[in-house]
Amino acid sequence: MNTDKINKPKNSPLYLVCFLFFLILSITLSISIIKTELNYMGELYVEKIDKVIRNVEKETILAIKNIDNCQVIEDKLLYSNDIRELVVVDNNNAVCSSKRGEIKEQFNLENDSDNLKYYLVFWDVEGKTSERTMALISPALNREGRVIISIIDRDYLIGGLFDINETNISKMLVDISGSSYPAESEFSSDYIHKISESNKYNFRVLIEAKRSFIYTSIIYAILISAIITIITILILYIALRKTKQRGNLFLDFQEGLRRTEFYLEYQPIVNARNCKVKSLEALVRWNHPTLGLIRPDTFIPLAEEKGLINELTDYILKWALKELALSKRFCNISLSVNIPPTYLTCNKNLSKLSYYQKQFSKLNIELVAEITERQLLEKSGIKTLNNLKKSGLRIAIDDFGTGHTSLSVIQELNFDYLKIDKCFTDTIGIKTVNSTVLDTIIELGRRLNVKIIAEGVETKEQFDYLASNGVQKMQGYYFSKPIPLTDVKLD
Repeated sequence: MNTDKINKPKNSPLYLVCFLFFLILSITLSISIIKTELNYMGELYVEKIDKVIRNVEKETILAIKNIDNCQVIEDKLLYSNDIRELVVVDNNNAVCSSKRGEIKEQFNLENDSDNLKYYLVFWDVEGKTSERTMALISPALNREGRVIISIIDRDYLIGGLFDINETNISKMLVDISGSSYPAESEFSSDYIHKISESNKYNFRVLIEAKRSFIYTSIIYAILISAIITIITILILYIALRKTKQRGNLFLDFQEGLRRTEFYLEYQPIVNARNCKVKSLEALVRWNHPTLGLIRPDTFIPLAEEKGLINELTDYILKWALKELALSKRFCNISLSVNIPPTYLTCNKNLSKLSYYQKQFSKLNIELVAEITERQLLEKSGIKTLNNLKKSGLRIAIDDFGTGHTSLSVIQELNFDYLKIDKCFTDTIGIKTVNSTVLDTIIELGRRLNVKIIAEGVETKEQFDYLASNGVQKMQGYYFSKPIPLTDVKLD
């Protein structure tokens, strides 16, 4: 078998598409996350500046209330945390300072504005752009031409709010009416950035992401993307492998029969009266050379679907006969083998079944054909079984009540055993609809005068119940799991 068909995916372009998709998605998401982070930080800085300006505004209102009493302004605002200096200007003449008291200085206010509005300006302390800070211009409503200039403390504003050394920001710019901080800087960025505006005051903040932050975010996103991609590819690979494996299993199945990869295990069927083993059921197993043990509920439906179930049945009959003949310690027992209804539609198969029945009979072993219910038993099959029974073949209806066998089939088929499926055995001690069906099946077997075999017996409670209700034979883990023939003990 060419194991490359299973172990090496041929869908590399598909996997590459998956990787590229997640890579692009991760970079896009990382940039989106970076912008979200910048937006959050921008709004946070705007909120902090707004808070400082609101505090300045409150202290300015205090000055407005005492606009004609410079001493009170000086006393109240000399040690303000927010205001470096508050100056009252009357018609371009400074008349009062919160630090210097009453003054008389020529004061030309370059920023002309509506006297009825608060507005912000950048203020260069002592004319130095390196000492740039903000100032709040406030109208004094009781006299035209009088304004109050509240110069915000630069160390508090710049040193506290604009310190970006410990952040993911490489550049922070503030714009007020076309002027910028830092001075002589252009309020723009060619890199990943975010601009946030104050809803109340006339300023904007531009925040540019630090390159190391962007690279780290993208690297993390790519790593996460790689993990997600690997998991996705693994899931896709497993799914594709299972799809391929089903096609490969069909070929492997044929090879497996040829290379005798299939082997038999036997589950003892005990007599309910004395618990002695008088019957065995042959069960096929597949030890795949690369996949290991493959469950029967995987390969048997595949064999049925692909038309190989008859070949598998031949294999089981052949090997069971060979093993029992070599053992020479099994006699006066019966051997149950599952026979699919399709096996009965071919004269060649019927001849084989008759042959094996005779060969087992020479070993003093009674062959029991268990008719599975996964496929419908047609009238021709019923007639064939009845003829085979006359030659000594014993017949059991397997898993009764779960498949296609109808009451009309039971009436027409001359059979020896009625097997109760495990799903009904499991209902013992539990009040369900199936528990009622169990009693009905037992009663039906009694009325038909056939022996009843209960499958899936796992507890003493189940054994006692079935035995007390007249079930003659049982099999299940309570007695033994399926085992090699060499491990079977008759007592």
